[in-house]
Amino acid sequence: ILMTLKGQDEHEKSILLSSHYDVVPVSEEFWDSDPFAAEMRENGDIVARGSQDMKCVGMAYLEAIRKLKFKPLKRTIHLVFTPDEEIGSANGASQLAKSDLFKSLNVGLCFDEGVPSPSNQLYIFNSERSTIGTFLKSKF
Repeated sequence: ILMTLKGQDEHEKSILLSSHYDVVPVSEEFWDSDPFAAEMRENGDIVARGSQDMKCVGMAYLEAIRKLKFKPLKRTIHLVFTPDEEIGSANGASQLAKSDLFKSLNVGLCFDEGVPSPSNQLYIFNSERSTIGTFLKSKF
């Protein structure tokens, strides 16, 4: 799935918000609730299969696009949802990265993965599982 929010300068490198929609298999013995029920706990936590990896980040991207869609943007922003990340991305992001379509996106910066945050602070990583900063304050 690819969505594009056009920027004003087509020559500027674009920003890619990358997410995946597959999730790891369920081992129900490790759950204290039904993983398919999408239960909200009293403290506001949502417990469901895939809610942290990667549904929360995908929803954050969609919310960012919703807030930006009526603002003038210098750069184009692309949002992509791919399959197969949990098993190596052979039919997902790997295929996209090799394609002429990807080359045409003119990507200069890609955001991918992440962790859920119970506040308006977001972690920043320079690669998966390697934090480079403490928090980035967000006004979302």
